[in-house]
Amino acid sequence: MQKHDLHFDGPGRYLIVIKEKVSQDIFEMFHIKEVQDDLVNMDEHGNHLIIDIKDQSELMGLLNALYNNRYTIIKVEYIIKVPGST
Repeated sequence: MQKHDLHFDGPGRYLIVIKEKVSQDIFEMFHIKEVQDDLVNMDEHGNHLIIDIKDQSELMGLLNALYNNRYTIIKVEYIIKVPGST
């Protein structure tokens, strides 16, 4: 991963892959746009969370909430700049 691969300078849409199903508590704390249960690798499923993040603080808050609730974070990937943001 290169330094410029994660964009903390403004709003962005992120893909976060976790092993476990997402609880209602996480949905209520963060506005998760989409959840997909999908094959992560040859023998392991993961839940793909698509979420719009406004800044680095919100991203860290989500990752900490997942970690503190014992979710296994497999991957965090910047997808695109949030549509409609400047």
